[in-house]
Amino acid sequence: MATLKIDLDEKVLEILNKLSKENQKTKEEIIKEIIENSLQERIIDKSREIIKEEKILLKRLA
Repeated sequence: MATLKIDLDEKVLEILNKLSKENQKTKEEIIKEIIENSLQERIIDKSREIIKEEKILLKRLA
């Protein structure tokens, strides 16, 4: 598994600490979830874009 080192400012650390206490998760787990969710959203957006392009190409072929 890859390791990612991130320098966070104090405000972000405060928020992460609060979230980790509320959710009983470590800061690392919360950051991992945020990154995974962001990547999933980007994949979904890209998939939608590809589907739109495919529909346009299919209309041109018809």
